[in-house]
Amino acid sequence: MADSTILVGNRTGGQGKTLLTQLIHYGYTLEKVDLKVAAADTDAASADGFKSSKLGSILRDVEVEELGIGAGLNAVQSNQHVAVQYWDRLGELLLEGGWVVDLGANVIPMVFQWAAARKAGKLLSENAPMLVVPVTAQPQSLSDALGVFQNAARVAENLPFSEKVMVLNEYHGAFDENAREFKTIRELGRVRIVTVKRANVEIWEKIESRRFSIERLLNMSVQDYVREFGVSVFAASGSLSALTDWVMESLDALQAAGVVPKGNGVTDTAAAGAQKIAG
Repeated sequence: MADSTILVGNRTGGQGKTLLTQLIHYGYTLEKVDLKVAAADTDAASADGFKSSKLGSILRDVEVEELGIGAGLNAVQSNQHVAVQYWDRLGELLLEGGWVVDLGANVIPMVFQWAAARKAGKLLSENAPMLVVPVTAQPQSLSDALGVFQNAARVAENLPFSEKVMVLNEYHGAFDENAREFKTIRELGRVRIVTVKRANVEIWEKIESRRFSIERLLNMSVQDYVREFGVSVFAASGSLSALTDWVMESLDALQAAGVVPKGNGVTDTAAAGAQKIAG
């Protein structure tokens, strides 16, 4: 089992938090290291009557603990302690270790507030979590990530982090690493920076709309792609090959940054994928 819990989040939506959480979980799975999954990004009931996050709807074969996004207004108005008590379950995951948690937009500030209210630093010091902040090449995204890292530094006494990592998600293009926010983040110290390239997959939008997990997609055949996504065999073959390459390249980068464990699983999976596509 992973030693500590990994928190994935940023204050901005659309940064690839759920996709990155998937990649991290898959990287652990390939190395046969147990990593449990939780999500804190929805409070809306799904059609079947259960609360289900985007991550929960993607990882259909994995038990995803649904944490929600905080106590309701009525509950808070009737008991001022409820807002803090709500996040004690997340605190238990941090204390236990061995989790990856997908934090929805604007959830991180509530986590910081909870830690400050609970004075949780001494409890968490021996198993401090890792903070992973994905960003895209948009000014607001970098600005919000800077705010997250600055707030993390301010609450370090109550919520210590073993590692802080910024993941440059190139979905919206490459980054200007001379930007003011980069300079300030580097000056904060102890923030690792890793790049995840844009997934140049022809049927990416179809994949996202169907909410297939990375593991399921890589285990499908070219003919499965044809049937599931209604594309030609050539589009299917090219998309499966491009997706396999992107996942393995991304996992290599995350391994180098210490976000996922190193081992032979990624290399072996890449080789098996290439052989399947070729043959």
